[in-house]
Amino acid sequence: MIRESYANKYNDEVRGIIHELFNICKMTMVHPGDLLVCQQNGFIGLGAPSIGLGETGYNYYKQLNQIVFPGLGMISKDDNCFVKSRDIFFDGTTEFERSIEDEMHRYQLIWENGFFLRTLKEISHLLNGEHYDWELDIDSKTKNTRSNYIKDAIIAKYTKAPNFQKLLNQAYNKDLRNAISHTQYNLVQSGIVLTNIKGDNEHPFYGITFEQWEEIYSKAWFLLRYVFSGLKDIMELFYVPLTKETLSGGIPIIVPDDRQKWRETCVYYFEKGNRWVFH
Repeated sequence: MIRESYANKYNDEVRGIIHELFNICKMTMVHPGDLLVCQQNGFIGLGAPSIGLGETGYNYYKQLNQIVFPGLGMISKDDNCFVKSRDIFFDGTTEFERSIEDEMHRYQLIWENGFFLRTLKEISHLLNGEHYDWELDIDSKTKNTRSNYIKDAIIAKYTKAPNFQKLLNQAYNKDLRNAISHTQYNLVQSGIVLTNIKGDNEHPFYGITFEQWEEIYSKAWFLLRYVFSGLKDIMELFYVPLTKETLSGGIPIIVPDDRQKWRETCVYYFEKGNRWVFH
C-alpha cells in the first residue's frame, strides 16, 4: 500500500536526482558516446563488441517489465491508511497484507536483477571518468556476494554524485532484502518485523514501520524506472537527433581493441525497431 501523496513526492525526488546524475556523467565520461553505449548495453559477444540485450540481458529485461509495467503498486488516497491498518486483524489474507507482499516481491526482484545492477555499475564507470566495461559479467561478479557487491562495487563508487549515492543507500537495505529472500519477516499492525536480525535480549527483533517501508520500496522502484527511462530519453532526445548532423549518419563510440586497446567506430540508428547497429 503506497500513499498517493508520498508516491508523488518520491517520484519527483528520484527523477530529479537521476537527472542530476546524468548531467554529471556527461561532463566526466571518457567519450561522448559512452552514455549511448550504456543505454544500448555494450557487451562482448562471440569475441567482438556487440550492442543490445544479449541472451542474459534478455532474460533480465523481461523481469524488469514485470516489475515496472504493472505500476508502483496499490495506491491509497488516504494519508492515514497506515494508522487505520492497526485495526486490521492480520491473518495473511487481507488486501493490505497482500499489497505489502506484492511490493516485497518486486523489491526483491529489483535488487536481484542483473541487468539493473550491470547498468548501475557501468554508470559508475562513466561518473568516475573510467572506460565503459564491455566485458563485465555481472552474474559472475555477484554469484556468491551480491549484497557485498552492491555495497562495495556499486554504491561506494558514487561519491562524485552524493545525492544519488544517498538515494542508493536509502533504496537498498541489505537486511531487508535478505529477510524477504528467505521469508524471515512478519507483518504486524505497525510494520514489518525482520526475524533474521537478532538484537539484544530486550529487543530480539528488528523492524521497520510501514511508512519506512513505503519510502524504501518507492525509492527503489522509481530508481529502477528512471535509470532506464533517463538513459532512453538521452538516446532519443540527444543521440538520435545528432545522427542528422553527422556526415555518415552514425554516432561515434569507442570499443575495446586487442591491438590498440581502444578504437573509435560508429553505430547507426534504425527508426524501425528503434535499434542501433554497427553496420
